[in-house]
Amino acid sequence: MSTEDFLRDFHRKYPGCTSVVLATGRTEEGETSYDIVASPLKAHTPTSILDLACGDGYLLEQVRATYAPTATLTGVDLSPDELSAAAHRLANTEVSLHEGRAQRLPFADATFDAVLCHLAFMLMDRIEEVVAEIHRVLRPGGVFSAVVMGPPHDDPATAIFRTVFEEILHEEGIAKPTPLGDARTRETDGLRGLFASKPFQAPVEFRDFVVRWRVPAPAVVEYFELTYGVGRLPTETRARFATRYLERLRPLEDQEHLVLHAQSLRHLMVRKPG
Repeated sequence: MSTEDFLRDFHRKYPGCTSVVLATGRTEEGETSYDIVASPLKAHTPTSILDLACGDGYLLEQVRATYAPTATLTGVDLSPDELSAAAHRLANTEVSLHEGRAQRLPFADATFDAVLCHLAFMLMDRIEEVVAEIHRVLRPGGVFSAVVMGPPHDDPATAIFRTVFEEILHEEGIAKPTPLGDARTRETDGLRGLFASKPFQAPVEFRDFVVRWRVPAPAVVEYFELTYGVGRLPTETRARFATRYLERLRPLEDQEHLVLHAQSLRHLMVRKPG
């Protein structure tokens, strides 16, 4: 199964999963990852914004409400099920939604002042084509802002997850899943290289940050159940994973039976020259 077919199938089963697990995590300053990917809009409000891999429309909803109430907003996603969820969420707005692939965006040249992408850029194959398309649809001086996965972070709940996940894979005789997307999107130098070459030939600004939750243990289990690695497991194996992981999390509960959980993320921003 190709990466795109896997993602379509996963998001058919779990539409809206990204916003379900990420929208409530906050930095020490109180920001969500959605706030951070939209943060370049504060300095100069664009008139036309694209949400690349818009999912269920949560980011578009936040941009409309908080950052750019008068801008023309557009979302594109390869999942028809996510787009259906987005259409429902944004039913009373003028946001335009399109089914399409990042490697061949269905928009004219120089259409947008800003392209936003929340936790999807690192999943995309043929990444040079994606970068070229982002450059093509941006107007001169336009900004690309993305949040991707960050460097490793010391988080006990995540460490327990990795241990349990590897145990389950070993017991079931399942090979460790290959990470989706291009490895360069997971490395600082790789990201710099993608935008330093043609067509962008522009520097990348980075900000690494951590979002945190203090939630019941089952919510931490749900977070990891909705990751692509666990999502590839057979149904019965996923159930075994969830049961064992919940048991292992119990010692982390505080007096209110809540567990601290943290996720490291990275914000990157690059501007099209002009």
